[in-house]
Amino acid sequence: MQFFRKYKNVLSALSINAIESFDFVLYGYYATLIAPVFFSDQNPKAAQLKALLIFAAMFIIKPLGGLIFGHIGDKHGRKKSLITSVLVISIPTFFIGILPGYEQLGSLAPTLLVILLSIQGLGAAAANSGAAIFLNEHAKPNTKAFFSGLLFSAAFMGAAMASLLGIFFVSHYPDWGWRAVFVIGSILGLLILVLRNTIEETPLFQNSYKNKAIKTKIPFREILKKHKRNLMATMGIAAGANLPFYIILIYINTILSSDLHISSANILMYNVFILLFWSISLPFFGHLGDKVGERRLMLTASVLLIIVPIPLMKWFVSEKTVFSLMTGRVILSLVAMGVVAPCSAYLARLFPVHERQTGVGFGYFTGSAIFGGTAPSICLYCTQAFNIELFPAIYLAFGGAISLLSLWVSKPQDTTY
Repeated sequence: MQFFRKYKNVLSALSINAIESFDFVLYGYYATLIAPVFFSDQNPKAAQLKALLIFAAMFIIKPLGGLIFGHIGDKHGRKKSLITSVLVISIPTFFIGILPGYEQLGSLAPTLLVILLSIQGLGAAAANSGAAIFLNEHAKPNTKAFFSGLLFSAAFMGAAMASLLGIFFVSHYPDWGWRAVFVIGSILGLLILVLRNTIEETPLFQNSYKNKAIKTKIPFREILKKHKRNLMATMGIAAGANLPFYIILIYINTILSSDLHISSANILMYNVFILLFWSISLPFFGHLGDKVGERRLMLTASVLLIIVPIPLMKWFVSEKTVFSLMTGRVILSLVAMGVVAPCSAYLARLFPVHERQTGVGFGYFTGSAIFGGTAPSICLYCTQAFNIELFPAIYLAFGGAISLLSLWVSKPQDTTY
């Protein structure tokens, strides 16, 4: 109990981010299982593509979530924004789990699926950016990158938990097992609400809120006036942080399923391995960011993200084995962690306290929508339509280049907080 009281703010933020990740990644993981339930296509790859396009649509709504809840966080407090976001992501997750399929509802089924996933996307953006800013402002100056890595680690742990539950339910109940995981995820999210009375508002927000001149200003309007450059840079940095994850964790599942004919249970097991690898490694990369500098580590990783993917993809195309694919995933993961781990700590530096959650939430999730959520469907379409097997690697290198340029032109507002 004493440990919880001492670290209640940290543990609360990590728990909320883990549950947000658990709920949000479910659709991406089970897209290959969900596709035949909600789409009538006889061609499995066509159904998969439609399912991944809906996954991309989830991301289009996330910038709006970052904007709305960022405004709430900057005007009314990080705590209020964070707690509200849990409801917005958990309730639609439950209804997705019990939603009838195409056979029962016809075209209404995928329509309702898109609506529920869109609402879920609003909540996911709010929970992720809210937890990032909340934890960052509670952390000490020389530990911010470490806690940034720890926050992403919690997210990957939540995603791993989703996979582990999926392995059990999908193996034993292949027809409806994925639905049980959605319902469990929603219940876990609602249980997090018991933390709402234990967490404390961040001191930085409380001090900022005392300024009456700041209280009357609209955060997003102020960002557009004074910090457009950093807003654009935040979108670009999101490319380096999101593209690797959604290609490594989501797109590669389609290769394992369609090309290597791996079972759904084994695909989930491979995902668990990668997710746990990320979860263990990210805090160490965050600590490295505190030692060498967040920006320096992210710049180095962005350069490697340009160089490494194409040779790795060439190796996989020549081998076409599970070993080469999994080895490539591990190597790409190590490269990407240098961008991901210190990301939220660095982005927080780009905006003043009273505009921070709006700037980070809207900027990051706009970049995530453009480069992250669309990545699996773009890679699947281009490899099929243009027969370019190296396209995923080329796209990863493109993301690294955008991240590198964005880091180079960004200008931190505060290097001492």
